[in-house]
Amino acid sequence: MLTFFQSKAKISEERISALISKSLKYIEHQQILSNLIMQKQWAFQNQLSHSQNTFEKNAILRCYALFAQTLLSCIQTPQNIKELIENYYQSSDYCPVGQEDSHPYTLFDEVNNVLLKTGLTVFVFSFITLPFSVPIGLIILGVSLSITLPTAFYALVEIIPNQAKIKNEEKALFTQLYSCLNSEKVASPMDSYATQPANA
Repeated sequence: MLTFFQSKAKISEERISALISKSLKYIEHQQILSNLIMQKQWAFQNQLSHSQNTFEKNAILRCYALFAQTLLSCIQTPQNIKELIENYYQSSDYCPVGQEDSHPYTLFDEVNNVLLKTGLTVFVFSFITLPFSVPIGLIILGVSLSITLPTAFYALVEIIPNQAKIKNEEKALFTQLYSCLNSEKVASPMDSYATQPANA
């Protein structure tokens, strides 16, 4: 599903910044955590300022709002932090937004993901068709490969490494948040989400 084309209620950057500022007040004495949050905030603002596409900007803005709301909810209800983080990654508004040197998540990435899934589906369908009609099956197979190979290459070279890097950045932030909110030394809930793929 192309989340860039979803029509949802918009939230302004000013409102999002206010939510993050509220979160920062709660943890103002936690310098490491504050820095990680501000770095993430800057990453969102940086990609918003460089995005020339309305659909991309709206998608980044929705994820920015999701992050700000999740962060504040984690601080206000620390007993629900695991569920809140899980909802963050499973939300249709989530997209990987990282630092300046990260490959920015774009509309092309979402289109590539859809084409890759389509290509794989057609690839499977070609083998179903082959026993009934070899010429048609081969044509469908050729079409599927022409779609799947370039999209898979782009996903492996650009999208997946980018997502992994951003997830590690977010893991550091949420792990630090978890540590600050819980004085007991227990395992961080972020361990199970670090390698989770983004929603397509």
